Amino acid sequence: MKHKHAELIKAWADGAEIECYVEDLDIWIFTEEPSWNLELKYRIKPEPKPDIVRYFYLHSEHSFANTTTVHNTNVKVVFDGDSCKIKSAEVIK
Repeated sequence: MKHKHAELIKAWADGAEIECYVEDLDIWIFTEEPSWNLELKYRIKPEPKPDIVRYFYLHSEHSFANTTTVHNTNVKVVFDGDSCKIKSAEVIK
């Protein structure tokens, strides 16, 4: 009979990073040496999503415009691709 986590065990043996689901906290955590408990959930650690970069034109007397290009902008904001939280903001002079 095939082990419940056989495909993940093979991937881990080939170098994949494995995460284990912690139900009480509703999070996935990295585990360096998985126990491969049949009662637990495991997965290959997903690749992080790329950062999202947006450019804005801000003016004290007008509203702002959002764009993905640098042309006629004065603010660059970088958002984390996974959480969409702001990682950095920069004034472009």
